[in-house]
Amino acid sequence: MQINSSSNISIKMMVLIPTEHQYQNMYQRSFSLGLNNGQAERLHGFFMNEGVNNNSPVSVVGAANTIGSSISLSATPTGMAAIPNGWGTQRLMFVLAADEWINDSTTITHYIQGYSEYHDPSYSGRVDPNAIFYINSITTVTRTKNMMTNSIDSRVSATYNVVYDPTGNSSYQQVGEPSAGLELVRPYDVITNLHSSAMYSSTPDVKLSVKTSSASNGANVSNRANNDPLKYFTNTVNAVVNGKSVYTGFNTPESVLANANGLVAEQAITTNSFIYSLARASGNMEPSYFTLSLLDRLYPGVSNIITLVESGGIISDPVQVATGLDTENTESMLNFTEETQVAQTFINALTANMSENLVSVIGGTITNAGGAPFTTISNISSFLEGVDITPYGNRIINYLNSVIMPQISLSNLRLVDLVFNCDLLGDTVVSVSVENSQPIIYRVPTFADSLYTPVLTNSMTKEALIGDFESVVDTVMSMSPCGDTGNYSGY
Repeated sequence: MQINSSSNISIKMMVLIPTEHQYQNMYQRSFSLGLNNGQAERLHGFFMNEGVNNNSPVSVVGAANTIGSSISLSATPTGMAAIPNGWGTQRLMFVLAADEWINDSTTITHYIQGYSEYHDPSYSGRVDPNAIFYINSITTVTRTKNMMTNSIDSRVSATYNVVYDPTGNSSYQQVGEPSAGLELVRPYDVITNLHSSAMYSSTPDVKLSVKTSSASNGANVSNRANNDPLKYFTNTVNAVVNGKSVYTGFNTPESVLANANGLVAEQAITTNSFIYSLARASGNMEPSYFTLSLLDRLYPGVSNIITLVESGGIISDPVQVATGLDTENTESMLNFTEETQVAQTFINALTANMSENLVSVIGGTITNAGGAPFTTISNISSFLEGVDITPYGNRIINYLNSVIMPQISLSNLRLVDLVFNCDLLGDTVVSVSVENSQPIIYRVPTFADSLYTPVLTNSMTKEALIGDFESVVDTVMSMSPCGDTGNYSGY
C-alpha cells in the first residue's frame, strides 16, 4: 500500500485471528532470590572467576550449570492479571507488519502483536472500526541487502513486551499480598534503585528508598529477555561486572552503578517509528493501543489489506496427540506445585528465546530421562518469509538443553518430561511430568504475555527483590582482581 506521506512507514499486512480456547485466570509471579551462605559463596566464586578476573560478562550457560538455582519465580502470586472483559471473552489476536524504509539497502520491519478487547463481527463479517487493539509485544527485524550479491541479511534488532495496565486499577487484584498497583522490576529498575542505596551512596545516612516505576501511568518497554529468569539475573549482575570494567581513573560504587544503569536502560516506547506515528495522531505520548479507524486515518487504505481468519477447529493438537490427554482440560497456575513452577519457568524462557531467533511457532519434546537433556522438534516456523529457519531452530535446541533444562530440572536433580507447542502470536500448551508423575496440561495466552510478565510486581515484593539484589551486587562490587573484598577504593 502507499507509504504514509508523513513517514517512511507502510503497513504490509495485518492478520486477525479469533481465539478459540477458554483460558484459566493468569497470575503474576515475579522473581525471587533465595541465597543461603553456600549459594552466596558459590555465586561469589563464579562471578569472580568467570567475570571479574576475565574482565568480561559471565555466560548464561555457565550460570545455568553453576548458580541456576539462585533465581526462581516466586511461590506466591502477587496478583491476578486482568485482561479487558476477562480471560473467558473471545477476542481477536493480531499481528501487524509495518515496513520502514531506511535507505536503498536497509529496511526495518516492525512486527506488532497483540489482542482486541472483544470479537463481535457484524453480519457482513467486518470488525468494529472502533474496537480497541492492545499492543502486547514488538519485534523489530532489520534487513540489509548486500548490493554486490543481492543477498539479504535479517537480524532481530529489538524484541520487547509493551507493559502497561489496560484495565485501570482493577487490573491487579490481590491474591496473597496487598497491591497498590503495577510496579516494574526490570534490570533497569533494579540498578536504578541500587544506585540510590545507602550501601553505595557517598552519604552514609541515606536509607534505601525504593523508587516507583509504575506500569499504571502509561506504556513501558521491557526486553523479552527479562522474562527468562537466568537471563534476567545474569544481565542484571553482568551490568555491574561491565560497569566495573569501565575504568575512569578512580571508580566508586556510585560510578560503577551509573555505568551499569546505562547498560540495562530500556528505550522509550516512542523510539519505535510505528508507535511514534500513533502517538502523534492520538496525542498520547505513551500509546499502548489503537483502533482500526485511527489506523485507517494514518495509513489510508489499510482496511483493504486486513485479513480476518475464519474461526475453525484445530486439525491436530501436537500436545494432545503426544500425551493422549485432553488439552482443553487445563490446570490453573494459581497453586505453585512443582509442575506449575516447571511450566511457567519453561514458557517464560522459551518465548524469550524464540523472539530473539525469528521463530514464531515451535513444538516438540524435552526430557532428561537419559541423563543429559534431549530435545526433539516436531514443528517450527518463522514470522519471516524466505528465511532458512534451521540455524535458528538449532540455537533454540541448544538453549533448551544447556540453559532451560538445567533450570527446570534443578541441575539434573529431578526428572522432567515436557511436550510443548508454543505460538508467540497465539497460545502455548505444555504437558509437564515431574519424576514420572501423571502429566499435567497448561495452556497460556502467549498473545497477551505482557500482562503476566515477571517484571510486573507489587511494591512489597519489589522492595524485597531489590533488597536481595543489594546483597548479590555487593558480592560483585566488593571483588577486585587481587582477591580483596569489602574495599571499594581498590577499583
